[in-house]
Amino acid sequence: MLQNHPPAPTSALTSTFAVHSDQLRSVARVISLPSRSSATIEITLSTNELRLRESTTDDGFSVAATIRPIRPPDLAENEIISFEIPKQFLSSWGHHYDCELSFELDRDQDTLAWLGSGRSFHMRTPVRFVAPKDHTEEPRYLATVNCRELCDAIGYAAILIDKTQVKPDWRSGEP
Repeated sequence: MLQNHPPAPTSALTSTFAVHSDQLRSVARVISLPSRSSATIEITLSTNELRLRESTTDDGFSVAATIRPIRPPDLAENEIISFEIPKQFLSSWGHHYDCELSFELDRDQDTLAWLGSGRSFHMRTPVRFVAPKDHTEEPRYLATVNCRELCDAIGYAAILIDKTQVKPDWRSGEP
């Protein structure tokens, strides 16, 4: 771990962005696949969002969440960058820090560095750049429920429950 080193000046191959550790903590909970998950998280940067995606080892199922960075990535219009990092780093960013995290992605060195505000630390990890996945996937429904039929079923169940309960006779004064 390197201490007290500010990020290097940005170049054409360097992109910077910032998020709060609370955002990463929330995303880590949302996209966590407890079993059969791959050991990497795919991060996709665009000019206005940061998308994190985790999938199973066979890529048969994936979960993704999108957050808006505090400071958006400094990318060209319609430029998209996608890279993979070890899954353990996402959990460490969100769970161990409570501050704004400034990231610097160096495409020339294949590294991601981050610096925490309010704390003096600067860390760097290697990344693997990948082709961005199209995230306009068709949703996969596990079940389709007709809302009208569900409403009717709940109504019928309520009627049956009501008829099977013994109602007190208020006129007789008994409870």
